[in-house]
Amino acid sequence: MGEKTKVSVKIYGQEYKISGDAPRDYILQLADYVDSKIVEVASNMQQYTAPMITVLAAVNIADEYYKARKKVNDMQTEVNRQAIEIKNKNHFLEKAKGSYIQYKEEADKCRHQIANIEKELEEKNQQYNILSTEFDAMKTKNDGAGRETQKLIKMVGELKEALNTKKDEIDELKQMNQELENNYFDTQMLNVQLKKELEDWKKDKE
Repeated sequence: MGEKTKVSVKIYGQEYKISGDAPRDYILQLADYVDSKIVEVASNMQQYTAPMITVLAAVNIADEYYKARKKVNDMQTEVNRQAIEIKNKNHFLEKAKGSYIQYKEEADKCRHQIANIEKELEEKNQQYNILSTEFDAMKTKNDGAGRETQKLIKMVGELKEALNTKKDEIDELKQMNQELENNYFDTQMLNVQLKKELEDWKKDKE
């Protein structure tokens, strides 16, 4: 163990020898503070004896200490509460990010499906136009080709039905995509709000 610091201090007119592990300047600051508190009490209560004044000063110092300790405890409690709140917000933010990614993936998948169906619809339209042209040409050229005509009519009807089905699928996927984009937008707004709350809280703490 190192040597203790020995300091000569004067408190309320009396000189004292104090030794301790703290630095010399710190011990002098403590002595000056105690002296100032005793002088403050003495100036307001001159009728009291020196021991009584000293005790009252000690009580005042103890009062300040307990108030300061309570303030520190309250601050620590608030810090702990806010730390829990931040943890909860971070957890909620992570969940929101997960939902955002999921919505984005589903929206991309839906857009891909729409593109494929629209491409297939275009191909069906082309086939329909070709068959319609062939049908009109065949009907004009040979009204007596009944079976071939009926076959073409049936094929045209099936293509029309397929086109209608694909159109219904596209409408349904477009509606689903719109809902996903709305959810995606809401999630983005929630992320922005949570980030702002965290930044505001950090600024308040700084």
